[in-house]
Amino acid sequence: MAVPAARPGHADVSPREAHVRIEVIGEAWRLLQTNLHTWIVAMLITVACGLLVWGAEFVVQLVAAVVGHGAPAWKSALSVLSSLLFMIVRAAVAGVFMGGLYNMAIKQVKGEPIRPGDLFGATYAFKSVFRYFLVLDVVREVLVRIPASLLFVHHSVFFGSVASLIVGGLLTIVIPSVASIIVCALLMLAIPLMVDRRLSLVAAVIKSWTALAGDAWRAILFEVVTSILSVIGLLACFVGVFITGPWHFLCIALLYRDFFLMAPIANPDDTVPPAPGIPPPQPSAGRAA
Repeated sequence: MAVPAARPGHADVSPREAHVRIEVIGEAWRLLQTNLHTWIVAMLITVACGLLVWGAEFVVQLVAAVVGHGAPAWKSALSVLSSLLFMIVRAAVAGVFMGGLYNMAIKQVKGEPIRPGDLFGATYAFKSVFRYFLVLDVVREVLVRIPASLLFVHHSVFFGSVASLIVGGLLTIVIPSVASIIVCALLMLAIPLMVDRRLSLVAAVIKSWTALAGDAWRAILFEVVTSILSVIGLLACFVGVFITGPWHFLCIALLYRDFFLMAPIANPDDTVPPAPGIPPPQPSAGRAA
């Protein structure tokens, strides 16, 4: 069953009356199985580029530590500059590949064929997706990483006891992390809106928040469940990420379909196209009668 194509632009992008359905996880799994090889190739490209960026950041940080050895001021300055540089680089990489992966997922949910080249088919949304990840990284740096570093490096200055260190850890790590989960849950439709409807960063964030705020608890539960699946993929010798990664994007794309493309399907199996070379199931004799 094909889903109507979205119109680019800001006009007529209003969420439907829908709910976050945990059932889309199973629907996404069935979709993934029909194009598993395509998704694995796309994930291989994405992971390879991510590892290159991580490796480059590690080397630069190591060089900064060596160059700044014996000169704490230089070491700190180089560390901060390299962190800022790679914050921008990470956001740029995410702007290309996260936009591309959502592009693939939305195309498959619409019933369109996908191929690995679709990974680079959402470059028109690069600026919005880049800014989205850059803002998230800056907020995460300010609210989580910097306070955590101050806490564990200088805890004797600020706290002075183990008990106060625990309280400080709760305030600077646990609470911001929980807040991050809540925000990510309510903004999980923002990138699909940037990619499929070509909305700006601000417009996509507002639309996603408006759509999911009324179903916040289910959205948070959905975010937690899909995040756990992603973590399992990372723990499975990193190999599982080639399965759980696409699974995650298809889950979000299906929710996007429910809220912005069409009403939820009564029979989710009807949205799953047959695998290439396999004819669609024929109705049984009793059903035909």
